Amino acid sequence: MDASQYKDYVLVLLFVKYVSDKYAGQKGALLDVPKGGRFADMVALKGDKEIGDKMNKIISKLAEANDLKGVIDVADFNGADKLGKGKEMVDRLWSSTSSFHLVERRHNDVFTEMMDQHLPLWRQHRNELNVAPLAHADWSY
Repeated sequence: MDASQYKDYVLVLLFVKYVSDKYAGQKGALLDVPKGGRFADMVALKGDKEIGDKMNKIISKLAEANDLKGVIDVADFNGADKLGKGKEMVDRLWSSTSSFHLVERRHNDVFTEMMDQHLPLWRQHRNELNVAPLAHADWSY
């Protein structure tokens, strides 16, 4: 998969991680992070042979709870053509969900260096997400 496709997957993972950390378990929060729709649910899939399909379902739960269908659930985490099959897919997806979060759990200098190395435009994407409206109806084209 080339970098232009890779970013679609990474940005979804970063979004799910961010909203899970910020809003999970909070009543009346800006976003609803339902049980079964959290980043921790993805991390718990280590070694699961159905990891791609289950990640799609987790993202779908988050999308449905926040009227984000067709926005955050467009990358197919079960696509063998881009992610491989069998153990290759399991290893690749486990690595993608664990690499930033489990290697460095705090958003410290080590984490920032990892983000700079693996996703050089992460600050720009974070800033865009922070100022973007959440509802599709509010987007200007």
